[in-house]
Amino acid sequence: MISGYFRHPTIFSDRIAFISEDDIWEVPAAGGRAIRLTATNGLISFPRYSPCGKYLAFTGMEEGFGEVYTIPSTGGEVRRLTYFGNNCTVIGWTRDGDVLFRTAAKDANRTPVLLRVNPETLRYTNMNLGPATSVVTSTNGIAALERNSHRPDPAHWKRYRGGTAGKIWLAPELFGEYREILQKLNSNLASPQWIGEILYFLSDHEGWGNLYSCTADGSGVTRLTDHDKFYARNLSGDDRSLVYHCGGDIFHFDPTAGASKKVEIDYYSQRPQKQRRFINARKYRESYDVAPDGSRMSYGARGQVFAFQNWTGATHRCGNKDRVRYRLSRWLPDSNTLAVVSDENNEDRIEIYQPGESEPRKILRGDFGLILDLKAAPNGEMLALVNNRNEIIVVHLDDSTSETVAKNSFNFMTQLGFNWSPDSAWIVYCQNIDKANAQIQIYSISERKSWALTRPGLLYRSPVFDTDGRYLYFLSHERLNPVYSDLLFDVSFPKTSVPCVLPLQKSTLSPFVESTQADDHDGKENPASVVVDFEGIEFRVQSFPVKEQQFLEIIPGSERKVYFASQSPEGALDNERFPSEPAARTRISCYDFSLRKEEPYLDGVTRFSLCAGGNHQVVQIKHDIRVLKIGEKPDSKQSPRETNSKTGWIDLGRIRVLIDPGMEWHQMYREIWRLQKEHFWVEDMSRVDWDGVYALYEPLIERIGCRSEFSD
Repeated sequence: MISGYFRHPTIFSDRIAFISEDDIWEVPAAGGRAIRLTATNGLISFPRYSPCGKYLAFTGMEEGFGEVYTIPSTGGEVRRLTYFGNNCTVIGWTRDGDVLFRTAAKDANRTPVLLRVNPETLRYTNMNLGPATSVVTSTNGIAALERNSHRPDPAHWKRYRGGTAGKIWLAPELFGEYREILQKLNSNLASPQWIGEILYFLSDHEGWGNLYSCTADGSGVTRLTDHDKFYARNLSGDDRSLVYHCGGDIFHFDPTAGASKKVEIDYYSQRPQKQRRFINARKYRESYDVAPDGSRMSYGARGQVFAFQNWTGATHRCGNKDRVRYRLSRWLPDSNTLAVVSDENNEDRIEIYQPGESEPRKILRGDFGLILDLKAAPNGEMLALVNNRNEIIVVHLDDSTSETVAKNSFNFMTQLGFNWSPDSAWIVYCQNIDKANAQIQIYSISERKSWALTRPGLLYRSPVFDTDGRYLYFLSHERLNPVYSDLLFDVSFPKTSVPCVLPLQKSTLSPFVESTQADDHDGKENPASVVVDFEGIEFRVQSFPVKEQQFLEIIPGSERKVYFASQSPEGALDNERFPSEPAARTRISCYDFSLRKEEPYLDGVTRFSLCAGGNHQVVQIKHDIRVLKIGEKPDSKQSPRETNSKTGWIDLGRIRVLIDPGMEWHQMYREIWRLQKEHFWVEDMSRVDWDGVYALYEPLIERIGCRSEFSD
């Protein structure tokens, strides 16, 4: 017999209903075998028995937002009662048989208020009790109004004492004059319930969420339970006894005995949401990389990395250990070696693979933090990474040593960009020197020293060397061309960036000047050493003769060409917060130095890049990816379903990802624990035993049967 994870109990006489695996189950109050009452596709929460015990009201998400539903308590057809198009949370029933719920659908400020709906007529009525979380009345009519504690569950906000902590207000009757009680507890109060004239509630004013009681005037506060590992949560009652859940178990409190007892549940389930399955990797992309020679690619999806040839052959998984996340795969220059980031042993490390091998050939360890980006040096001997601490770290593949190149204390390195020089001797990056000023800086691998390449400015991004190492390209956000508002006497600056070029040597002519000198570098497989003349270098910066735009990045090409990626400004209402697929609104233009002219190249793409080998271009449009030779302008009429070397489209359906939810949840839990540890504002975690916290909650993962239980 398995042990499930049980939540949101409700009781009527000798029956308890609860939520497990996003469905309603029922069990005798004395314990025994649980019976599943629902089998819906959406999430279900907060079941409540009707006063007669014949029905259960609950919040269901079968058709989108959480709405109010009912079902016979013996099982049967589900009936929808509300159509608000906004989340509704069931609180209980009124004594005359209406379902009581809260929603923010009717409030312009998104403040939840209490409403009631008649299950027969579906007519709803505002309770007119103001902002509230719930309300319960005793058998003699005394009303207890709960406020604030819906934001969020106190167990998710442990020991919160701020201005939106839960409060309880009492009135002699439902629509009487309310007054706040228990003000001296200084706690996040929740879930008031009446039994006779005694008020029961949940509080953590003594450090842990437990069940308490008091009289109708707020006096005589008494602790009734002694939970010291998990919070008591979501208290519910039926005028005779109480139920709540704690640590995935259901507890029944008998006020006559004055004791709380765990309900022993015989739980039998196939756990369909926990069964392993195969999915198409196309819509679960995390990252991808095309080999420098354009012949193969790596693709990361759902914590797994696959390597395969573009149009033929099998896909090979790199790393096959359970409970480990593999990501950020990057090809080395030989196009046959792959660097992959994994989080095995509770640390980010870099593993080196060759396609077809499931075990790494080499493992690079260090104090890398959480790796956010990774780039291979052109000589294949080093890797540069950016982490959550906004550090750039260089890792040497031969001896696994590492060195910190730079640390930005004012901005995100991943948004600013960094790149290797073609000879692997330099790293260029953007660095904030204070909150308001930034510079382009360059770091010498041999001298372990940095120099500034530009004067201080508002913002620089996307620095990158040209293919021969003679010029540096970057974006400068200093073209302040104001746009006036049609409604307000005010201006904004939606387009501030322009691409710039910097000759690295004094003797190097501006690329905008037509040169009769022979090109000593273009076309060579191994470029000459990159030489930088630092004297007066900040005065050699030139902007491209193009209009300011929302430029995203610069992509250097061959044959005296460079590509710009840009987007048009869009209103906030046009941007989905959680889009179902990547946007395809990036515009690619090509600037030809020979013609000294910018021309449109591609429109409506998600991402554009050139392979390090310089012979192939990679175009991503939403979820689809195509690889073409340089000079072949993509044909928009060719469907992504035509996957072959002629069209360039990659068949991502070849990748079948094995999903084992239980293994994923273990990895996700460990990663969440690491993220909080890495991003906490003090190193000692405010003296919280963080290892102990990990050990406390980890056993619960084996009990959960669906994704919502993991989030709980």
